[in-house]
Amino acid sequence: MAKLAHALAAAAGNAASFELTYLASNTNTTSGNTLALPSGTQVGDLVISLTGTIGAQYTPPGWTTAFFFDSTFEINCLYKVMEASDISGGPVQLATVNNPDWTSMQFHTFRPSSAITSTYVGDSVAARSFAGTSITVNPNLSILGPPHIILGGNLFYNLGTPNMTGTFWDGKTNTLGFNNAIKMQFAYEIQPDYSTSRTFSQTGTGNSAYDLMGGCYLSLAP
Repeated sequence: MAKLAHALAAAAGNAASFELTYLASNTNTTSGNTLALPSGTQVGDLVISLTGTIGAQYTPPGWTTAFFFDSTFEINCLYKVMEASDISGGPVQLATVNNPDWTSMQFHTFRPSSAITSTYVGDSVAARSFAGTSITVNPNLSILGPPHIILGGNLFYNLGTPNMTGTFWDGKTNTLGFNNAIKMQFAYEIQPDYSTSRTFSQTGTGNSAYDLMGGCYLSLAP
């Protein structure tokens, strides 16, 4: 468990520590449309989902879209600060497809050192990623103070293995669909300031009609 600590300047000018810890992940490729929260997730944690499907996505009540691409194949990244009802509610529905082989899902839990009071999504971009399409996200546009979480996600169908370019990522998680056709990757970086925009793409090629990629930055305020 890698701890990523960042200083956040308080409004009065005094330095206040706001730390984020990547806690755990959970992936599911065999049970269709729902996924359980990562083990140990508790009230106040930030949970981010990434789902790739052949067919329709589903946004549960109270979750917010980070990035989304709508086509025959869909990629969807959501987030939510956990409440008591989320922890007690059991697995979360993330899709509505008819065939369980057509879904690949991930959850990622981040723990803040103090309560998150507001969030802001900036530079949300999603597109077909065939033939080197790139995405740029820029934390300078944030209306909230750091830290920022740079998010990236991609989906390949049938051929190849997706990989988000860049040596700056703090972590990546790959998921292979149950039918060995859907290949998906989630990547993140936590930044302590406003200074660094990121441009990334994915390596290799799968199927030009169905290779998808998305990205954004997510700003948090304690």
